[in-house]
Amino acid sequence: GGYGGPPSSHRGGGSLSGRGTKHRAILQNLPSSFSWKELKDEMRRIGDVIYADVDNHGDGVVEFATLDDLEYAVRKLDGSKLDGNVVTVFKENPGGGGGGRSETATRT
Repeated sequence: GGYGGPPSSHRGGGSLSGRGTKHRAILQNLPSSFSWKELKDEMRRIGDVIYADVDNHGDGVVEFATLDDLEYAVRKLDGSKLDGNVVTVFKENPGGGGGGRSETATRT
């Protein structure tokens, strides 16, 4: 039986996935006045921020130290207002497939 490894309810710190998973949130519709520094300061109130960046189209990316921080940030910030802009926040999906559910049903 090809069984896809242990369930992901492993709570023990340490990077279990040797793939170097990055806990990144994508932000959209940021105020044009927002710099990456401001974004980082804002996110620091939520969790442990490793990296923050914004482009001049109102898109930003924030990398958190832990998945918990990331998920909390998405819950807290999605649909919230920054400088009067309602921002959209979601988890970056390295796997590419949408839907947010990791049900990899690959049928051969």
